[in-house]
Amino acid sequence: TSRGVLYRSDSAFPRARSFHRWETASHKAALEKLKDQKFQSDSLINYRNTLIVEKEPSISMPNIPDSLRMAYSRGRIVNNQYDDFYVEIDMPYDGLLFLSQNWHPYWKAEEDGDEIPILRANYAFISVPLGAGRHKVHFKYESKIWNISAKVSIVVFAISFILLLVSIIFHSRDDNPKK
Repeated sequence: TSRGVLYRSDSAFPRARSFHRWETASHKAALEKLKDQKFQSDSLINYRNTLIVEKEPSISMPNIPDSLRMAYSRGRIVNNQYDDFYVEIDMPYDGLLFLSQNWHPYWKAEEDGDEIPILRANYAFISVPLGAGRHKVHFKYESKIWNISAKVSIVVFAISFILLLVSIIFHSRDDNPKK
């Protein structure tokens, strides 16, 4: 049997982390910016310390010393389910919580019962604006279409099951004629 080898990349992003610098760009322009060699290699403004978002966040970018530009906080995923989980993070400054989760309009975010706007970040991922301090953000995928489809499927299944039972009952009566 062959054995695989697992490597850990210390340069990979964590699944949830803070960003304290960002630029706003359209969907198409965000992709072009991410592909730009300068954005990948520039020491001051690059993909490791600058997030590309498609809407202006509801918070202002903090003024952080250049020596701390590359610093970030790591978020912790709690109660991880594919469509419902929490992220705990301690934000040293106002900023964006970046989540390596595919963006889709059915994702919702809230903290303490208040909805937080989700921004499309780095072309395909999600982020939410947060003030400085400790946060526990609830992410949930809520598709009205899926919920309606599930309910319709349950009703159709129940009707089909009832019709099957009725058919079996009538069929068994036809096989056993009264004497």
